Amino acid sequence: MLYMNEQDILKQLKIRLAEAYIRKQHEILDVLPESRLEEDLHLDSLDRIELWMDLESIFKISIPETELKQINTVQDVVNLVKKYVK
Repeated sequence: MLYMNEQDILKQLKIRLAEAYIRKQHEILDVLPESRLEEDLHLDSLDRIELWMDLESIFKISIPETELKQINTVQDVVNLVKKYVK
């Protein structure tokens, strides 16, 4: 995988979150780094698992399940992906 900076990661994350909104028939809102996954973006536990699998697939990384419990915001997700992207 090519080097990806924070903006590249955020762009991919926004695409995946928009797809989740479409599946759930929610209005697509601005996805900001400070957006909270559950409260602002309405992601439930299944959505979070799907997002996790998408991120692993997109970025060709493996994210330990224990890391996911600490993720609350979009920026948390970006930071986590940056940690594992080489």
